[in-house]
Amino acid sequence: MPETMRGLIRAEHEGRYRWAAGAVNGKEVLDAGCGVGYGAEMLAAAGASRVVGVDIAPKAIEDALRRADSIGEFLVAGLEQLPFAPRSFDAVVCFEVIEHLRGGELVLDELRRVLRPEGVLIVSSPNRDVYLPGNPHHVHEYTPSELHAALTKRFRHVALYRQHQWIASLMTDDAGLQARSSGVEVAASVRKVAGIAPGEEVYTLAVAGDGPLPVMPAIAILTDAIDLRWWHDKVTALQHELNALQGSASWRITAPLRSAKRRSASWRVSSRLRSAKRRLSELSAPDAT
Repeated sequence: MPETMRGLIRAEHEGRYRWAAGAVNGKEVLDAGCGVGYGAEMLAAAGASRVVGVDIAPKAIEDALRRADSIGEFLVAGLEQLPFAPRSFDAVVCFEVIEHLRGGELVLDELRRVLRPEGVLIVSSPNRDVYLPGNPHHVHEYTPSELHAALTKRFRHVALYRQHQWIASLMTDDAGLQARSSGVEVAASVRKVAGIAPGEEVYTLAVAGDGPLPVMPAIAILTDAIDLRWWHDKVTALQHELNALQGSASWRITAPLRSAKRRSASWRVSSRLRSAKRRLSELSAPDAT
């Protein structure tokens, strides 16, 4: 919910919809996994002729109806069996959903089914090779190659895009500095001093279809810097957790019983700690500021 999200998490979630907004003007759009409807609002504001949002959570749909009933249609539905006829939509947007579902391949089939012949699917997934492990709600996070392969089975054309985070240093006038609405565009020239190789991004985005694909923009969403402190605190907490676990008597006593390191609590905490340290290093590296 935008009213409760702060910092990087809001920039990540809203950014995906603002990135997709330029591809929906004049189109009938399905927001598959719409949550509370803030994304559907953005798609409607971008000129979509019709927006339909579906989500498996009744409470989310209640919130979406309160928020955006005047601009869209919202209903409770699972993505494994969508309540729409074939070829119902010009575009389907599905952000950060497929990794939550055991039937990810079935969901992609359903999204393909409801698209019109010249329709376009815009979808995302955390990159399993980079994303911090341990999210209990994620069933299968797609690597970029997995997402590309899954989509090429179903569509003639597939284009991958990348979503990553950098720390920004903005120079602007008072109006740009004080802008608070996420819908306000700040005129700024972006110059990067740090880069990554494809495949190292935190999230992978994809655009797929049988007809010509839209040209998607490069955009940046600015936020405050609270996330750097959050990652520092997370690294510290994980280090304390790991030290306490490995220093305990029970850990020493049960050492002979642990044959599979990937099943051990120590390995899981160590993995989370390595990932958190990597993210903190990326955020705080001198050449990224």
